Amino acid sequence: MQEQLSFLTENYFDHTRVKSWQEIPLPDEPFFRDWEKYIDDISRRGFMAALKKRLVQLNFPVKEGEKFKLPGGNQKRDGYF
Repeated sequence: MQEQLSFLTENYFDHTRVKSWQEIPLPDEPFFRDWEKYIDDISRRGFMAALKKRLVQLNFPVKEGEKFKLPGGNQKRDGYF
């Protein structure tokens, strides 16, 4: 049994690619600046207005309590907002 599990004691981690403490924290990812803009926009306009600007799905008018029908008339999935 010990022979079968001996591979668990081996260290296969490549230490040559580990960042040094001087290199941490890592630089921001490219999308980070976009998220900063979103957060700024939310604080100025409110979250719904900011999201509607970016998510086309939120630009369709829906009235609360209005029944909606899915294409094809799938009655099991039709419902209310």
